[in-house]
Amino acid sequence: MNGHHPCQLLPRSPFHLSQISKLMQTEPSDKKLVIHCPRCRKDNVFDQPYMYHAGFSDQGFMYNDNGHCTLVWSSYDPVIRQFFPPGRYMSEDSALREHFEQALRPSPDGGRWRFANPPRCLYCSGPIAWTILQQIYYLVYPESIITDQNNRLDLALQLITPTKPTA
Repeated sequence: MNGHHPCQLLPRSPFHLSQISKLMQTEPSDKKLVIHCPRCRKDNVFDQPYMYHAGFSDQGFMYNDNGHCTLVWSSYDPVIRQFFPPGRYMSEDSALREHFEQALRPSPDGGRWRFANPPRCLYCSGPIAWTILQQIYYLVYPESIITDQNNRLDLALQLITPTKPTA
């Protein structure tokens, strides 16, 4: 490499899908999203029609350490409001982010969930998109944990123990 971190090779925020049109395409016949890895040039196929917009869905997300699993929650989940009270923003408060990360159970592969983890290529583990701290679109990998399905807010099930952040 040329001394740049792999994430620096991707366009900067704000993220616009038009910026990676060469990396992303949809297959309308079966509504799969394909993200072309800039490192190994292989296609990563996702069982979703497009990258989901967390803001439109009132959701938050993060990826695990290997970048192959997503944790998604509702912004209305009481657990999130405990860790990020009104007026305190996850994008601006690294101490609150770290406290929340430490309170979460490990991801399905045993790694940690972190706001700074990008989604990664399933073949070479190179970054294929940005973290929630850099943009608001996300990918759902197999084995992902979606805590706001079926009219339920189940983020509490992902906590090691019920805790409250220190203010």
